[in-house]
Amino acid sequence: LSNMALRFIQERMYEKQDEQRSELLNIRNDAEKLIASTEAALAEHKKDWDRVKKKQIKEELNALRRIVGKTTPDKIDVTSAGNIHEAADRLKATLQRYNENI
Repeated sequence: LSNMALRFIQERMYEKQDEQRSELLNIRNDAEKLIASTEAALAEHKKDWDRVKKKQIKEELNALRRIVGKTTPDKIDVTSAGNIHEAADRLKATLQRYNENI
């Protein structure tokens, strides 16, 4: 292969890696937004929501917070992004169970 062909192949490889990294970081960033909006909703509805509801939401929120906290942006990989995505889905499901759109 010529140098131009090799350079072209390398550029495509780097583009793919950048795309994947961007997708992983988006999962983490979306989780951080979900954490912030859930915290705001908990503060706003502190007196409106019953204890059981707040407890379940806080449990899922704390689980997501722990996973995101362990996964720094520079160390994120497919496995940790998958764990973040699963925890975020569990929190969203809990919120939906209570008809709380956040």
